[in-house]
Formats: sequence, structure tokens, C-alpha cells
Amino acid sequence: MPKVCLLVLWSLVFSSMLWGVLTPAGTEIKNQATATFTDASGKEYTASSNVVITTVQAVYGLTVTPNGTAGGPWDQTQIATQGNTVYYPYRVVNTGNQTDTFEITSLDQQNATFTPANVKIYLDTNGNGIVDEGEPDITASKKVGPLPAGDTGYFIVAYDVPAATPAGRIVEMSPFVRSTGDITKQDNDNYHKTTVVEDAVITAKITTDIAQVNPGGKVEYTIAGSNTGNQPAKSITNISVNGATKEGILVSNQLPTDFTFDKTTPVTASGPTGTVAVYSNNGTNWYTDPNDPNLSGGIKHIGLYMPDTVVNSQPDNVLSPGATYSLKYKMDVPADAPAKIVSDSAKVDYSLQTNAAQTTLTNTVDVEILSKAAVLVGRSDSAANDTYDTTKGNDIAEAGAGTVVVFTNTVQNNGNKS
Repeated sequence: MPKVCLLVLWSLVFSSMLWGVLTPAGTEIKNQATATFTDASGKEYTASSNVVITTVQAVYGLTVTPNGTAGGPWDQTQIATQGNTVYYPYRVVNTGNQTDTFEITSLDQQNATFTPANVKIYLDTNGNGIVDEGEPDITASKKVGPLPAGDTGYFIVAYDVPAATPAGRIVEMSPFVRSTGDITKQDNDNYHKTTVVEDAVITAKITTDIAQVNPGGKVEYTIAGSNTGNQPAKSITNISVNGATKEGILVSNQLPTDFTFDKTTPVTASGPTGTVAVYSNNGTNWYTDPNDPNLSGGIKHIGLYMPDTVVNSQPDNVLSPGATYSLKYKMDVPADAPAKIVSDSAKVDYSLQTNAAQTTLTNTVDVEILSKAAVLVGRSDSAANDTYDTTKGNDIAEAGAGTVVVFTNTVQNNGNKS
């Protein structure tokens, strides 16, 4: 019985997502052309060209945020009383195609009417925007990294307001950051502004219990702060709570759309007398019951309402100097969540002793959804089957010797990262 030799050509179709990272330096891209032709007798031939090899060269780049220009606008501003320390978190992204280290060449000051004291730079190793115990002081080295291509590093600029600084004095400061692989690649537009006051100063920080989470897991968030000023913080007068206009201080957070609010875990709220957690689907109308029928479409915002006990449609004292507050809740990560970094931040709205409205922004905290690998292989019409179904097209009963038999199949990336 003669032997039959079959040439099997596999047509692979991949379903994946772009990850936004440049092709790594040193990668060889090989290209070869193939031509198929037929001679006068009808015989088919195949000819291949030489292989052309292209090597990807190194590309350097960076992006530093939050942004800000001298004189404004600024993405980060704070008020502070004399003797207090201010903290400004930053992130640097390696937008090049190979590992690089980034240098903070200077902390430029503009429009300064006071001189900051005890200026420090800290490496924020967990990216939570807070100087945690054990995180290194990089004031001397001023180096962030090395960071792989596409990766993010974090640092915090901190300094003191001297005790004798008069109210109304300001300073604008920006870290100037450059690539060490190519010092012409720089980011200098990251000014923040600090204003000295003799008033209330509410701080606000947002943290998580974990920095990385698997799809299907949970993340616990905590928003907390205090009045570090020398005067009580007053209320704002236009907060809608349970359908009525109220006065008070409001901490609010627009929840990350990548996660869903966990209603099964109790929310913990603390602060002055009467403080309660509040929920909203639009960031304007707040309800104290997470199951309120007005929350149609789900909980998209969570808040902490610290009430003004004096009902007079005027700002009144709510949070005394040294008083604290906190809000703790959990978020669910969908089982099919894509691998990515999810960022979140919150704010606090209150009034100063002058009755002027004031907003404090928290740091930005990042949670990385980890990658999950999964591959499905199946017929050309469906990759949902990882076993072949011989009744639906991938079965060829007979083939003549010397003929080409083509099986078309699909390979699908069913994970959450390319």
C-alpha cells in the first residue's frame, strides 16, 4: 500500500489586546517573502527570498504626573499652617522600550514667598502616596528605578513650613526628572503650590490593604485624615442627604469603574458625632442606606458625611483641631477583569473660618489586577471548544497523495492580558 504524505498548513487566529508597551530594544524582526508560481505545464513551484533581519534600537522616554505649570494651573495644591509638613506624591512612567533609571535633577521653586525647610524626597515603594515606615529617603541619590519598559515608579516630595512663616506666603515647586539613558528626555512641568494659612487644614489619604489583586478578589479601601490646622473646619451648606439639603463636611470618592462596591461587607465610618457613610449613583444625591431604592443603577460613589449640628443654613464648626475621621469599605474585582493598574482618589469639601469653600484632594492609590493565563483552541468557527468536534468541519475523510490538506483552527487568548 503506497504511503501518503500530507502537508498540513495551520492557520492561527489570535484574539488578544494591545498592552501599550514599545517593542523591547534588541528584538530581531525577521521578514521573508515567499512566491508561488506555475510553469507552462501547470506544475506549481515555491520560492523564498533571503531573510531580512531588523534589530529594534533603544528608545528612551518618561512621563511624570501630576502636572502643573509655574503660576498655574496646578494638579496639586495644599494649604498648611506654620510648623506643618506637606507631602506631594508623584509617579514616573518609563515610556521607553528598555529598562531605565530616572534622576530627579532638581526641585525647582517659582513664585516663592517663603523658603521650605527640611526638603526631602522619598521613594514610595508601594505607590500609595504616603511615606510609610521603612520607605527609603532618596534625597541624596535622587534616583527612581531601574524601571522596566512600561513600568511605573513613585516618589514623594516633602518639606516643612517654617514656624514663623506669615499667613498668605506661597511656594511653587516642581521636580525636574530626566532619563539616565538619554538625558535629553526630561519632564519638568510638575509644579505644585503650597499656601500658608492661619486656619483649618483637613488632610486626606486613601490607602488599600493590598497593592495587587487577582480577578475575582476583593480590595479594602480606607480614606482617613484629620484637622492639622489651628482652627476648626466648618461645614458646607449644600449637601443633599436622603432628599434633604444638609450642612456638614463631605468626604467623597467616585469608585473605580473596574470594580464594584461590596455591599456584603459592613462599611466602617468614624468622625464627629453623627458621622455616617453615604452612597450615591451620581455624586450629587447621597443616601445613608446602601439599599435605598433611589440608588438605581448601583453605587457609583461613596462618602462620609460629618453633619453640622447647628441648622441655620450657614457654615458652622464641625471638625476641631486635632480631630480625625475615617471611612473603610471593600470593592469586588470581577472574575473577568483585565490585567491593568486601577487608580483611585478622593476629596474632602469643607469651609474655612472665613466661610470660603475649600477642597482637599487625597493622594492617588494604585491597585494592580494580576494577569491570568488561559488559552482555548478549536475549530475555525469557534475557539470556545478546546477539543475538536469531528462532526463540524475539521474532519477530512480522504485526500489524494501529493495534495495539500488545510485545517483551519483558532487559538484564542482567554486570559486577561496579551
